[in-house]
Amino acid sequence: MQGFKQTLTLGTIFFILLPAAHAEEAFDPFFELLVMGGIATLDANDSSAQMTPIQIDKLVQTNDNDWNAGTGQIGIGYVWGLTDDLQLADTFWFTRLNPQLNLYYLGGDIDGDVWRFQNPNYNQAHYESDFNSTRLMFDLALSVFELEAFSVYALGGLGIAWNEINYHAQMNPSCNCEIMDINLDSHHNNGFAYEFGAGITYAVMDDMAISLEYLYTGLNEIQLGNLTDEANGLTIHGNNFDINTQSVLLGLRFAL
Repeated sequence: MQGFKQTLTLGTIFFILLPAAHAEEAFDPFFELLVMGGIATLDANDSSAQMTPIQIDKLVQTNDNDWNAGTGQIGIGYVWGLTDDLQLADTFWFTRLNPQLNLYYLGGDIDGDVWRFQNPNYNQAHYESDFNSTRLMFDLALSVFELEAFSVYALGGLGIAWNEINYHAQMNPSCNCEIMDINLDSHHNNGFAYEFGAGITYAVMDDMAISLEYLYTGLNEIQLGNLTDEANGLTIHGNNFDINTQSVLLGLRFAL
């Protein structure tokens, strides 16, 4: 019985100490500065514009798969070491957790066709919208595995976006339309944003690394502006664009 109690006591101490050993930090935490830039797509999905009380036109985007937008990022992160115990051959798993505060800028054009009366047989106009977005995001990155100087990580975040969009439509010369050009007021929108993605980092020096990252960002619904045509006594209403974006960013990380 005495031997059983001693064995139980030693086993209890072992299981208490085991999690502490796995929680041992691989290095001292540090801050890092992130500076990145790249290209992006703008996917606005389809929307509509109410031209008159009885005419609603469908806005069909035509450049949603084009990587013709620009994006940039500057931020600061806090790199916290988790453990270096999860090792398989030369690969270490789940070694770092990195909360970040990032400021992003995104700018580009949204182009498309205008189907009058929402009928593809009346594809008689083309529209363009300049879109700019600045968002402040709280992101959380987790290093999935590390192999020598390489690290692969997953990232997700939430934040707020400040967006601006305008709208210009020009009717085709063949269109028998009373109004040939439409310019909706530039409109500002603030709203919730989310993002997730993955990346790879290569440490070129002890205090500097190169990072290549993919991000998918949802900006939710962006309201178009309106136009009051006093001469014809009507107001043209632009509806919402549900905008999301894919980005590829290349940049540097500096340990502070």
